[in-house]
Amino acid sequence: MFKTSLPLGLIPLFVLSGCTTFTHPSASERKASIAEAVAGLKQEVLEHVSKSTFQVINSASPFTFEFTANGSDFHYEIQLASKTATGSAALATAISKDGYLLSAAHVARPYVAVIGWMDGAVRMKFARVVYKKYFGTFGAEIAVLHVEATLDSPLALHDRDAKQAKVYAFVRNFENDSTLAVVAGHIFHVTTSELEPQIAVAGTDLTTWRGDSGGGVMSPDGYLIGVTTGYKFALEGARLVCMPSPQFIEGIVGNDRADLSNKKTRTDAH
Repeated sequence: MFKTSLPLGLIPLFVLSGCTTFTHPSASERKASIAEAVAGLKQEVLEHVSKSTFQVINSASPFTFEFTANGSDFHYEIQLASKTATGSAALATAISKDGYLLSAAHVARPYVAVIGWMDGAVRMKFARVVYKKYFGTFGAEIAVLHVEATLDSPLALHDRDAKQAKVYAFVRNFENDSTLAVVAGHIFHVTTSELEPQIAVAGTDLTTWRGDSGGGVMSPDGYLIGVTTGYKFALEGARLVCMPSPQFIEGIVGNDRADLSNKKTRTDAH
């Protein structure tokens, strides 16, 4: 087995602000942006959302893992099936107590494990890909994952208030991958499609980077409105946020719950 060590933590929480140049903020910019973001999001919102955010480890090939945790500090190592296999890291957001998470489609590779607050502690478990889809050419993509656990701090998905341009996204800390950060930014463009009315894509100036995909995006009042997905040079290098309608995601989750219930009924009958 090929072993790689990817130590990542969940908390403590750092707060950073977005900038239009898409570069890492300087130390002075970082200090100023912490004050800006803290002023925009209440501390209890930050603490709750930090527990709603999950690290995602994924691969196109099978892998096993070794995991240890002490409170919110944890370490893991993954064992890939071969030296040619690769694993990557991303994010997802808990959206229900019974194990459903929202992420980006390109995060939902064939083998996925998630790390976060479940069953009362920070744990690492394999997840099942319930749904993944790329919606045409306008940059929309979404995935729903499911893990067999009770998620401690899920967030309900809301429709975005079209009058609000300010947004916040949970990402990895630029200076230390073992922690999370929150970046602040603005929506400057929204794309919709008549063929896919249940999905909208926002162009933003959020300073998201590789590894941040699937992180939850919040409105100033702390409501989850979507997930980060990537960037698009056609929109001046915009960082994209996919915003599915709550009814669309509820339908996916509801259908999966019904399928699981039917399977359990058939199993119990035998």
